[in-house]
Amino acid sequence: MAKTFTLEIITPYRVFFSDKAENLIINSSDGELGLLPGHEPIVTPVGIGIAKILVDGEWKIASFSDGFLEMEGNKATVLVGAAEWPEEIDVERAERSLKRATERLSDTSMPWEKRRATLALHRAQARIKAASLAKANKA
Repeated sequence: MAKTFTLEIITPYRVFFSDKAENLIINSSDGELGLLPGHEPIVTPVGIGIAKILVDGEWKIASFSDGFLEMEGNKATVLVGAAEWPEEIDVERAERSLKRATERLSDTSMPWEKRRATLALHRAQARIKAASLAKANKA
């Protein structure tokens, strides 16, 4: 069995990651999903959150928005609206976004505004978590 699989993570703005990986842990519609080389074929929605990518024995952390993942053969392709490495995250901006989303959630009764605020809240939380996990790993 192969020890790695090809992983491509693509956003509308760039190819975020394209390399061999040993493992991928990502949020799916059913919770956390782990992919190893030789994983059965799968297509699944990807949720807002943190992704962990194992490359050369080292875990890389990234913040993800929602999208889709496909695994076929020994190749995984992840299409998401946005993906960021911790060093790309402006934590102060993410904290301001978190505060705004929290305020909007408490100030509105419109279902579509609540949904929009909830998504913004989850994106901000994921960005803050990715930055803090990376910082903790470097300490």
